[in-house]
Formats: sequence, C-alpha cells, structure tokens
Amino acid sequence: MKTRNPLLWCAAAVCLSASAQEASQDPQPLPPEVKASVPAMDCPQPKIPERASMPVEDIDYFIKKVNAYGDCVSAYVTLRQVDIKKYSDLARAHAEAGNDAVKVIGDYRAKVVAFQDAHLPKKN
Repeated sequence: MKTRNPLLWCAAAVCLSASAQEASQDPQPLPPEVKASVPAMDCPQPKIPERASMPVEDIDYFIKKVNAYGDCVSAYVTLRQVDIKKYSDLARAHAEAGNDAVKVIGDYRAKVVAFQDAHLPKKN
C-alpha cells in the first residue's frame, strides 16, 4: 500500500479549493453592444446639364465637378477599405485571444487531472 504525503494532500486541497472558488465566481459581464456606424458618403453629386449645347467654359466646369465627385467617392471607398482592414485585424486578434484562453484552460485542466491521478485517492 502506498503511503500518502500529508503535504501533498494539503497542496491538493488548496489547489482544488482555489479552482472551485474561481469557477464559482460570476463571469465578467459582457461589454455593452457596440453599435456599428458607417459614415455616410458626403460627396456632392454634380447636376447633369439639361441641354447638350452649352458654352465651352460650362462644359469644362461640369467636367471639373464630375472629376471632383469621382475623387471624393474614391477617397470615401479608400477610407472604408482602411476601416475594413482595421476592424478585421481587431476581430482576428479577439478571436486569437479567445482561442489562446481556451488552450490555457485546457492545459491547466490536464495538469489538474494529472495531479489528481498521481496524488489523490481514486473514487470508486
């Protein structure tokens, strides 16, 4: 028959007691829901002239306005792409942190089971 070390029993009791206490604590509340807001595109769209025959200066002015509108829309799209990258990187980081936490608790539980198997009496 194997002799049990009383210090190991005490260490096991402390370890299991701390684990049980941590497990019984209420989990941290979820953060408030984040409302996603996407800025509206604020690019003034030039009015298309009603007649095709107009002075050259008016045509040039209209073309400048159309080009400015295109540049504005392009800048808006670029900013949306930057936000997509930023938030997808953030989402990926959150997912990886959660996965890492699951691995840590899994490894810890495996160590607790190994400790129990090695040092605590078997239940019938």
